[in-house]
Amino acid sequence: MNIDTVNATSTTDRCPTCRARLSLSPVCGRCGTDFVMTRHAQAQAKQQVTHAIRQLLCGQPLQAAASARAAWLLDCQPLAHVVSRMIDRRLSPSNE
Repeated sequence: MNIDTVNATSTTDRCPTCRARLSLSPVCGRCGTDFVMTRHAQAQAKQQVTHAIRQLLCGQPLQAAASARAAWLLDCQPLAHVVSRMIDRRLSPSNE
């Protein structure tokens, strides 16, 4: 499973109101539910995960942990959870 597959699974593919399959439109074509804020949060979460990985690679584990947690709070993406747990393991005192 690659990163794109993990990220794709975190996006909403069905309307939670009417269960219609969603297109790229920010509004459900069947019931009119607005997903602008949801999709904005998902995009921000993806950016935070990417930022967390870059921070980790640059030797900034505390900042990376904060970015990964922010991503998880915005949108419970599996990748954000995995990155956050990996960072927490690296920061735990038992690893020193």
